[in-house]
Amino acid sequence: MPDSVQAGDLQLIAHRVPDGGLAAVRQRQRRSVCGVQREQVDALRQAFDGRGRVLATVQNGVTLQTFTYDSLGRTVQSGAQRLHLAYATDRIGNKWASDTGPYAGIYYVGSGSGATWTTPIRLNASNQHATVSGLAASGARVYVTWESQTKLEHYSDTAPRILYVRVNTSHGASTAWKTAIRLSSTTGRASFPTIAAGGTDVFIAWTNGDTGEIKLSISHDSGTTWKTITVGATTLNFADGYSGDPFVAVSETTVAITWLKDSSGGVAVRVSTDSGVSWDTTTSVGSGASGPGSVAVRDTRIAVAWPTADDLVVRQQLSGVWVAPLIVTHLATGASSYPYAPAVVLQDPDRIGVAWAEQRTTANDVDLQWAESADGGSLWFQTLTLASANASASRRANDWPSVLWPVASTRDVVWNGWTVNTDNYRQYFRSGSGSPVEPALRSVSQLSKAGLTASSDAGGSMISAPERHAPTRGRVAP
Repeated sequence: MPDSVQAGDLQLIAHRVPDGGLAAVRQRQRRSVCGVQREQVDALRQAFDGRGRVLATVQNGVTLQTFTYDSLGRTVQSGAQRLHLAYATDRIGNKWASDTGPYAGIYYVGSGSGATWTTPIRLNASNQHATVSGLAASGARVYVTWESQTKLEHYSDTAPRILYVRVNTSHGASTAWKTAIRLSSTTGRASFPTIAAGGTDVFIAWTNGDTGEIKLSISHDSGTTWKTITVGATTLNFADGYSGDPFVAVSETTVAITWLKDSSGGVAVRVSTDSGVSWDTTTSVGSGASGPGSVAVRDTRIAVAWPTADDLVVRQQLSGVWVAPLIVTHLATGASSYPYAPAVVLQDPDRIGVAWAEQRTTANDVDLQWAESADGGSLWFQTLTLASANASASRRANDWPSVLWPVASTRDVVWNGWTVNTDNYRQYFRSGSGSPVEPALRSVSQLSKAGLTASSDAGGSMISAPERHAPTRGRVAP
């Protein structure tokens, strides 16, 4: 049976994807950015791919990647929605992947409501390792991108990592997958692709691990032909090369890409208003980021979210102007708790929402949080815990969400649920409908002025008013 919780008028239904299909997640060992040392996962069985990430063992089946910002997509077929999800696994045919085979793979599953999922379909070659993927959907087409690697157990920092994309022409149908297309050099090192699609346009953002260039591979004909351009650069350099963790989003003709540009956690953004034909200059929208951020576009509205050591920050571009950034959540300054892995989304007319993982002070206990605003971010509804570390011993950590907000009343979230030093690593789906609880002030800079306090909600923090009064507006200085 699904888990169900009632929060105000927002009804949430959660389903665990079956073991035989979508089951578990690979947790990424976080790197130190802006001087903040980020959590490292200690799995019961670890197969390091050598790139600051861990493949975690799971019971009765598969291990999936946890880097799931863009893993969830949606199409509409004959008036009915189709959900699409891509994942990686090192459990192939009841055997663990090894350097010489079987090979870690990228798999696709589909669903109608999220309650049941189709039989997994392998997308990369059976003699190729791949552990990083992303998915986007538009019209009837589904696009999955991944980077290959030469070894799994004895990973080489300098070995090639090649970028691929594969296109499905009919809502994920098993017979509609076209041949995979290689998008990067066979001798280079592509890093962490993310993908977005709108109309017949497709965009894949990635880092050239050899040079630090932020790349964007673009197709204007539904993935048939491609070109790659350079949109920026990062100086973040690790043992396996440069990585700026870029993320891309598109709506109509507006495209936005964000990335981490340096060790100070600088957050860069570039925007195109003509489907990627031309681009504005790079804009620095924030600093102090402790890890990857997220970007969303709806019509001409753009939102970027990123974590710092204590805060989750969102900043928007409205009518071509970047407005002041907002702190959506603030954790105790200097404590061992911290936010990470935000996924920001936009809805009409002025709605904005963000899901994020919130590490508690207890190591590897992580809550999945959600907050939304109906007025562009001036006022925020109370934070809702979508998945609590206390809910189940098999799901102490809940992180790396991927979010869809197809209509104002419906929100779909996929996230990774796992418990360190166990064989419990799963991926979960949850759908929320209706309206959340009443608004509360979200700008931390105004707490003392408004008489608001930070209170605990299943280990996560939210800003709540001591009395039921009209919320006060407030913003964080740029």
